[in-house]
Amino acid sequence: PPTACPSPHHPPPPRPSVPAAPLPTLDQLRPGAAVLVAILVYFAAVGMLTNYGGKLGLQSGLSIGMVSSALALANLGALPGSFVAMFAGSAERRRRFLIAVCIIQCLAIGVVLLVSGVTAFGLGFFAIQMSIAIVVPLQVALLVDRDPSGRAIEGLAAMQSVGQAAGPLLGALFITAANVDGAYGLGVACVIVSLLLMTGGVERRPGSSPAA
Repeated sequence: PPTACPSPHHPPPPRPSVPAAPLPTLDQLRPGAAVLVAILVYFAAVGMLTNYGGKLGLQSGLSIGMVSSALALANLGALPGSFVAMFAGSAERRRRFLIAVCIIQCLAIGVVLLVSGVTAFGLGFFAIQMSIAIVVPLQVALLVDRDPSGRAIEGLAAMQSVGQAAGPLLGALFITAANVDGAYGLGVACVIVSLLLMTGGVERRPGSSPAA
């Protein structure tokens, strides 16, 4: 049988309104905000380390061809880094991974600064790129784990972009035309500060995986 159409004089009853989600409280936002600041500081370090790599190689006496090849091959460090990051399952294991990898990254920066030769330069930057590939996904997991409001993730891309822009600008205050060591020293400091911010809290989002 044909379906009866509603009469224009008798419109259908209005649908029940859905209440808006309440805004998160400051206590809910604080853990996620701390991780976002850590991401900002870490990406400032990333910006310094990657932007001044070519200049660091040249000041170490390497040819432009050696520097270009070494930095290009160093980017392959992201492959094993991404693979290693898959094994950081629980919140406590991610915390341990972050501590270990940030220490490795700082040591790798020391290698490219203090050890001469194209091999040390290439391996140092390989370790730096591998460390970045491990830390970045762990930061995202940590942000989701720490943020009870579920809204801090929306600021992730902005913190990464602002950090990469701010890093070279800050590093420029610590370099000269002939030497960029100061920017790498500042990069080490940023990695350490970021690590302290990431590992300083223990709050977890309700329903997240417990520490193993």
